[in-house]
Amino acid sequence: MLIFNCGAEVLDYRPEVLMAVFNLTHAEARLACALAKGRALATYAERASVSRNTARNQLAQTFAQTGMSRQVDLVALVVRTVRWLPRKRRPRP
Repeated sequence: MLIFNCGAEVLDYRPEVLMAVFNLTHAEARLACALAKGRALATYAERASVSRNTARNQLAQTFAQTGMSRQVDLVALVVRTVRWLPRKRRPRP
């Protein structure tokens, strides 16, 4: 998966938004945000201190809640959802 980021603005991935829009749990929304940021499922599991099996179960529930069946489609959905939110500006060097 490739993630391109051009310019000084970055998307603001907030789990609370995904929780409200897709009725996800906080854990499911954090997972969706992590995947949209380009993290692998195993990396998310390690950083969230959950087993890979738990992360897979959270992903399956996220698929069910969003109507998606592939990780790439879930990431695209998250990006489309958050791109209309106010964005954070990166500080200039």
